[in-house]
Order: sequence, then structure tokens, then C-alpha cells
Amino acid sequence: MFSGGSGILVKHPELAGTARNIALSLIALSFLAAAGFVYYYQFSPLLLLYVLTGNVCGWYYSAPPLRFSHRLYGNMIFALTVCLLIPGFGNYIASGTITSEMWVFAIPLFFYGYAFTIAVHVPDIEADRVNKKKNYASTFGEKVSFRTIAALCMLTTAAIYAIPYVFPSDLDYGAVLLYSFFPLAASLFGLASKRQNREKKVMAIISSIFLFTALCDAYLALSYV
Repeated sequence: MFSGGSGILVKHPELAGTARNIALSLIALSFLAAAGFVYYYQFSPLLLLYVLTGNVCGWYYSAPPLRFSHRLYGNMIFALTVCLLIPGFGNYIASGTITSEMWVFAIPLFFYGYAFTIAVHVPDIEADRVNKKKNYASTFGEKVSFRTIAALCMLTTAAIYAIPYVFPSDLDYGAVLLYSFFPLAASLFGLASKRQNREKKVMAIISSIFLFTALCDAYLALSYV
């Protein structure tokens, strides 16, 4: 509700304190929940370090002094946190370790995460340059950003295609490969289209990545029933 992307804090700066308190409360609750989980299930205390890492990456993405979102490597931090750390956390809880399947699938997830975080910054290139935010889009510009997004989506599809040949498993990756064509098509549309404004192109890319994630979640859930 108070996310930067919604624009609420820009329109209502008086809510900044409330947003900060909510964020700190959620961080505290995450540690309490993790500690309770470790105690009740006799899980490895390393889980607390995992939670700490996630909270540090999330908090300092926009908070001083690190402000990852203002730096070129912030795109990579976002991709690592959202597309590797979070799914890896679920994998760690379910399996007691980070399985080889998770490490393999982390490659296409990272590519999509990187493409996603570049895309969301494209509409704000001019404002970010004024505010000296040196993310990927503001540093390299709109054309290079759309080219990079398309390249990352191509690499993702290629990686998913290669997985069963390099790391054979019981899971049929055919459906996952098919789903990857949604972000690929959207990224190529964003690269080739000259008439559509960049907001619509970005929305198509973001929506296609969300669609890929939802379809994969449903497919994997049904595969293990």
C-alpha cells in the first residue's frame, strides 16, 4: 500500500513515518517468526542469518546509507534478493538445504529478475537522472535497456531449454519452456515497437514475467501433487 511504485508517498509525504514504522514492524515480525520456527522445529540457526540477509537487502534497497536503488549494481541486488533469496528460502525450509534443482533454476530466475528491475526503471529515466539515481536504465538509456531486457529474456528461454540436457530430472521442462515465450514475446515487442509509449511496453514486459511466475507455480504445484 505504501510502496514507492504506487506514488502514495510522493502525494502524501506525511505517511513516510507510518511507512517506516510498518517496515520495521514487519522486519521484527520476520525475525520472531524465524526464531519461533527454528525453536519449534529444531531447525538450523542458519535460517536466522538467511532472514537477516533478506531484510538487509530489502531495507537498504532504498534506505541510506547504501541506497542500492541509486546505484548501478542495485539492479543485481534486487534480482538476487527477489529471484534467488526468496525462492531459495522456501526451498531451504522444505528440503533442509538448497537443492541442486533450485541452483539450476536460479539461473533463469536471475535473468528474469534483472530484466524486471531494468524495466520498472525505464519510465523514470529522466527523473532518476535529475535525482542522480544511477540505475541501469538511467545510466544506459531507454534503447539499451530494452535491448538488454530482450537479451535477458532470450538467455532465460535458452537456459530453460538447456536445463534438462545438462541436469536431467524427472520434471518435464516443456511447459516451463513454453511459458518463457510470454516474456520473450513481450521483450521483443518492447524492442521492436516504435509506436507504443514506453509505459505500455514496460507494462507488457512486467505482466508477462508475472504470468510466467504464476503459470510455473501452478505447474510445479500440480506436478508434485
